[in-house]
Amino acid sequence: MALLELCQGKRPYFGSRFGNDPAEEVHRVIEGEDLARLLGVIGAARAEVDGTTTRIVVSHGKTKLVLSELRLQRGSKMPLRVWARNLQLEEESGWIHIGQRSAGKRIGGVSLEIKQQLPELRTYDVRRHGDQVVVTPRA
Repeated sequence: MALLELCQGKRPYFGSRFGNDPAEEVHRVIEGEDLARLLGVIGAARAEVDGTTTRIVVSHGKTKLVLSELRLQRGSKMPLRVWARNLQLEEESGWIHIGQRSAGKRIGGVSLEIKQQLPELRTYDVRRHGDQVVVTPRA
């Protein structure tokens, strides 16, 4: 309600150069049914709102997280950070799939592979000899 009282009309789109965003003044934790009602988030345990940045936390187990709407200015780029902590994978690796939809159609996305153990990092030497590129493992 505090956010709604601050707003004079709609909030500006993310990436917009116009207007101040009253959400900058909001700092709270949102849980339960309020996640879907206030943020349009389904499948999260809680959301930690810190001004215009929101951290969405998912509980353990397989979860489908849905953000029903993001208000973006056309052509703007939005940073996204994904953390996976205290993993309990059933196999050696698992996946996080992130899909992007517009008007109900899938228009993009990315899949992240999560592993229990990372293989040893291998390094290489890359050298050019004329028109040839030679790649050799570093000892």
